[in-house]
Amino acid sequence: MTARFHPLRPLGRWLSGFAAVGLRELTAYAASPATAVVLLAHAVGSLALALEVGDWLARGSADLAPLFSAQPWVLAAICPALAMRLWADERRSGTWELLRSLPVPATALVAGKLAAAWLVLTFGLALTAPLWFAAAWLGDPDPGMALAGYLGAWLLAGAYLAIGGFASALARSPVVAFVLGAAMSLALTAAGALRALGLAGAALPADLVDAAADLGLAAAENSFASGVVELRSVLLPLLLVAVFAYLTRLAIGPNAQGAAGRVAAPFAGIAAVTLAVALGLGAAGLTQRLDLTEDGRHALAPETREVLASLDEPLRLTLTYSESVGRGVPVVARTARRVRELLDAYRAASGGRLVVREVLAEPFDASEDAAVADGLVPAAGPGGQALFLGLVAANSVDDVRVMPLITPDLAGHLDYAVTRRLRDLAWPGRPRIGVVSTLPLASDPEAGGAPWAIWQVLSASYDLVPLDPARFDRVPPGLDALMVVHPDGFADAAWATLDQALMAGLPVLLFADPFSEATALRRPPERLFAPAASGLGPLAASLGVDITARQVVGDPEAAVEVDLGQGGRRDPVRYLPWLDLGADVLSGPARLAAGVDTLSLATAGLIELAPEATLTATPLVTAGPQAGPIAVQRVAVAPDPRALLADHAAQDTPAVLALHLSGAAVSAFPDGPPAGADAEPPDGWRTETDALDLTVIADSDLLDDRFWTVPTEDGWTPVTDNARWIANLLDDRLGLIDLSGLYARSIDERPFTRLEHLRRAAEAEYRDREDALLADLAAAEDELRRLSADPEADPATLTDRLGETRAELRRRLVDTRQELRAVRLALNRDIDRAEQTVVLAVLAA
Repeated sequence: MTARFHPLRPLGRWLSGFAAVGLRELTAYAASPATAVVLLAHAVGSLALALEVGDWLARGSADLAPLFSAQPWVLAAICPALAMRLWADERRSGTWELLRSLPVPATALVAGKLAAAWLVLTFGLALTAPLWFAAAWLGDPDPGMALAGYLGAWLLAGAYLAIGGFASALARSPVVAFVLGAAMSLALTAAGALRALGLAGAALPADLVDAAADLGLAAAENSFASGVVELRSVLLPLLLVAVFAYLTRLAIGPNAQGAAGRVAAPFAGIAAVTLAVALGLGAAGLTQRLDLTEDGRHALAPETREVLASLDEPLRLTLTYSESVGRGVPVVARTARRVRELLDAYRAASGGRLVVREVLAEPFDASEDAAVADGLVPAAGPGGQALFLGLVAANSVDDVRVMPLITPDLAGHLDYAVTRRLRDLAWPGRPRIGVVSTLPLASDPEAGGAPWAIWQVLSASYDLVPLDPARFDRVPPGLDALMVVHPDGFADAAWATLDQALMAGLPVLLFADPFSEATALRRPPERLFAPAASGLGPLAASLGVDITARQVVGDPEAAVEVDLGQGGRRDPVRYLPWLDLGADVLSGPARLAAGVDTLSLATAGLIELAPEATLTATPLVTAGPQAGPIAVQRVAVAPDPRALLADHAAQDTPAVLALHLSGAAVSAFPDGPPAGADAEPPDGWRTETDALDLTVIADSDLLDDRFWTVPTEDGWTPVTDNARWIANLLDDRLGLIDLSGLYARSIDERPFTRLEHLRRAAEAEYRDREDALLADLAAAEDELRRLSADPEADPATLTDRLGETRAELRRRLVDTRQELRAVRLALNRDIDRAEQTVVLAVLAA
């Protein structure tokens, strides 16, 4: 009677054989001194590369990125050394035939040996844990990043061990097995490093370099080191494990010892490479990923995914970075790493619609000239070398958006900055904004014809179309929105044109002003007392809204401090009409406040809504509860800040400084253009609308450079967020994808806080000692001046006393400098000693 077949019996036999072989290999590893040598070499090599080559302490970041970046190279050498004895020793010791004759499936033999080696190497990875404890002692490392990094290193170890096992199955000598395994492992590692290290240059096509990078194990580990578990980065090493384990199974098969086996071995290697390439390229297209970082820095926001999904054509992103110079500036190196990580996440999520390329600029190289030609601006690096870190985004018609210099303070809002540029490029043609302005926004004669800063900022994202206010009798076709700035002296025809734009539903931003400081500054002396006001003109009655005439708003809580001192003496006083408003006074859609911390206004007006108005009014900027009106004549000529403060009184109602109006409205010119008031309105003349879109801002000076920028050698630098708020207004009215959620995201930096505390304490101690020594010097100098100015001093003895005092002063000056140098050296030694202690502790552990 035959025994009944049980479907789990083969599995049980396989598992028992796997366990027996694995235990046998673990025992052999434990008994071999070479195992300890290899594991110690891995730990010491990894830590030494992280501390020295990776400049772990100099980077100033409490993470293990240098350790994990070194793992592909270290493991490519260590794993073949650990795996070289798996099969070659069996042949050398004569146990090969005995092992093959065991009633154990060949796959169980291969899997058992590989699992044992993998487990031993796992213990080796644990020996690098002292660096984690050092990071935790020095700062606050991200455990998610460390977990992802170790997971990646563990997977890479499995792949390298499978390659080493295959090499051992092909060779009779462990040395030959090691050389063959290391060569294959290093080749796979180097493939992914061509692009990162810039080794390919212009000799290889970019597509070939990108394909090699996708297949390289170094690239896979880099994604793990940043705290991201990508499906493709998980599958690639697992695929290599499966492929080379299967090829090892073929190499130890029944025919492996014959001539056919020896002939098949090279073909098996070729098959392994071919299969690995095919599977690796297939896995490279997978974009699923898991962000393990605590702050979720790699999890793309819904806004970003919406922008990426809206791309109808591929966009090119070119990152230029002076890596050789940036290594000497840790904060820049961290920023560059963050940029690379973000771009990699964008590329993975774009479905092939983003082509990311990196250019490594070298000092005094043509690459620097190309970067400048692309609009990038270098920072000053160590030794005065140019340090580039910028991004150029372009579409198929060569419309370009540039981030000239990505500074560390931008890193927290990097995803906003990049996504905004992608969104702008995805727009079918840049938004066209008509600008009707009586102020010289586009070309200021007093600035040599240069445009105002606000014009420069908005021109980067929109196609600004300047319209002459004196000839504003029609709205050009194709405009997406209209900006009207300080409509002082508008003719009736211009008001009628603006009225028809509103009746057509065109979004309009109207900057009116009860007292335009920009206008007052530019008028000639004979018109010193001429009005510098603008309002809503004839539109006020039809819309039921206007700006209070001859009054500006003052707010003691937001007033800017001015200095009235003379002769070098400071006399700070708050000037009520100049306001630096915080984000807490902004209202309306959340996207309007994105990136706006401070909004600067000057002599802004008060917007009033008529009781009978039926429009939907949404306040956008409201002054604080202490705000109140100030007569224009008190600020127009020779204002007295102290008197304004003394006489200030808050008003009972909120002071609205910016307002959005929507809903149904009637035309201010129901009978047609002003010239034909008695005639029938012309064809197409609109007398009403149910889609009014008007934003009224009761200030035009917020556009003036003086109130939101400071001049620099290179032009200007913003000090408040006026341009960002106006851009947000335009984005909102144009209906562009809302990116405000991106600006609210923040990325936590994780510095070595303990070293930072040491440095701050050292600086404080140095300053205290310096102040004390300098005070002694000042006292000695005062004594010298007192002696020199003493009218009753005996001339005979004064010269001797002055000489002695001067000599004493010089001696004390020399002593002071020497003591300050000694203090600085001692403090630097304390910091160096702390860093050396960390290095020695890590290596000793």
